[in-house]
Amino acid sequence: MAHGPDCVSLAGADGIALDAAGTLFVTVNWQDRVVRIDRSGAIQTPATKADGLDFPASVAVAPGGGVLVTNYAQLSYLKRGTTQPALLRFDGN
Repeated sequence: MAHGPDCVSLAGADGIALDAAGTLFVTVNWQDRVVRIDRSGAIQTPATKADGLDFPASVAVAPGGGVLVTNYAQLSYLKRGTTQPALLRFDGN
């Protein structure tokens, strides 16, 4: 579990997924990123807005490896009146 100041990294958490190694992936939609929490509680960011995330919502670990994330794209809609929902895949590292 994440404790202390690192909890700020999870503000806006939405979707969660657990891989076979016990690594937890969390979409943090208000921060446009996915965080990875290992079994020791260390938090890293494997994907951000620069990788194409736009209010990420759901996350899943793919059977053949990698992590799948859906973009809800709500903030784009509120700012521009248009959205570009997407399904993104990254290696999880």
